[in-house]
Amino acid sequence: MRTRARTARFLAFILLAGTLFALPLCAGAQTPAALLICTAEEAETLSGLLDACRADFTLIVQADYTRDALAGADKVITTLPETAKDAMAAGAVPLCLGDACARQTEVTLTHAQNASVHASYNGLTQTARFEKTLPYISAFEGETLGTLELETVGSRPFAALGESAWYVPWYKKDDFTFLMLGEVVCRYLDTGDTGSMYVVMDEIYPFSDFEALRRSADALYENAIPFIARVMPVYDNLEYPAFSRYADTLLYLQSKNGAIVVHDSVIFNTLPGNVDQDKLARELDGFYTRLTSMHIRRCPMQRAPLLLSPALLSAVSGEGKRFGSFAVDTMIPFTPGGEESVDAQIQTLNARWLEVANYALQDSYARPAYAAVPMPEAYDYLQDTEEARTLTGFFTVGNSVLVTVVAVSLTVFAVLIIWGYKLYKRKFMG
Repeated sequence: MRTRARTARFLAFILLAGTLFALPLCAGAQTPAALLICTAEEAETLSGLLDACRADFTLIVQADYTRDALAGADKVITTLPETAKDAMAAGAVPLCLGDACARQTEVTLTHAQNASVHASYNGLTQTARFEKTLPYISAFEGETLGTLELETVGSRPFAALGESAWYVPWYKKDDFTFLMLGEVVCRYLDTGDTGSMYVVMDEIYPFSDFEALRRSADALYENAIPFIARVMPVYDNLEYPAFSRYADTLLYLQSKNGAIVVHDSVIFNTLPGNVDQDKLARELDGFYTRLTSMHIRRCPMQRAPLLLSPALLSAVSGEGKRFGSFAVDTMIPFTPGGEESVDAQIQTLNARWLEVANYALQDSYARPAYAAVPMPEAYDYLQDTEEARTLTGFFTVGNSVLVTVVAVSLTVFAVLIIWGYKLYKRKFMG
């Protein structure tokens, strides 16, 4: 009996210890990811930046925000003053964006009027730009990141990394300051300080210029520059010859170090309430299956890198020949075109000494060699048929008849004018 009692007590102790050990694990599993809380107008821009920062986060727009959303969160990125105040009250250290949050932080904010400003960070500097109104940090005791060089007041910090809150008063999309904000976000969320840079040929359609695409792929391949070919999804008519020519071009791009990525469906993102999502999902699955059957490897892109504009890239310069990289993942657009355009873009990429990554090498696989896709023989093109020739003849005859009618009408009109003039002259002018 004593042995059984001891065994029972021992098992009860093990069970209690296991329960106590599991409690913190369960609590940790329920801890929310970083929160992005902003207005609906800012949501797309800031969500794209966090994706490029490789961050796991939950988006909450202002209309849906309640204090309860902050429970257990220690990483909060917000543009809303009330959210910043609530986060600090809950014990979190928020990253506050925009001049509206200044009162909730430890900084002194000043506004410059008609300011010329240089933005610089980590050896990279953007050429001066003019701003009518620019909020900047005029006083702060603590660690800072980046520099804004204002013509009238001198050097000021871009971001303040305070003990109770981090703060970035000003940034602009499609600007170097947006990349600097990405540096702050990566550091705040600890997602790494070195991102990947890719070259992308974007929005490739079945009706794109295939010759220009192949010309661009050849030039990039000859210069050892891997690239992303981001194609637009095709929902139907996958058996048509036009799709076969499209797939043949994708195979060629793939053989030239191109990573085939399917662009997000524009319909999904813009009209979610007016589209049959299940039907579109089935059509997309059919498109993916068709690509696989034609040996086209689709590379997933769950978090899209930030697309840089050519103007932004040309406005940023480094201290030496080597351009370096950003903390965020970025894509540099490459526009397919004629030989002169392609050569000029290749020279720009080579001149900047960019560290271009190969997106296709995320997963190791054997790159298939290019083999032309045979065109379906079951389709006859309209211009090669007897019906097409008959229809062409019909319109040719119709055009001839129309021209004849117009010519006769003009002739009759001219005869009437001449006859009328002679009649008028005989009657009134003797």
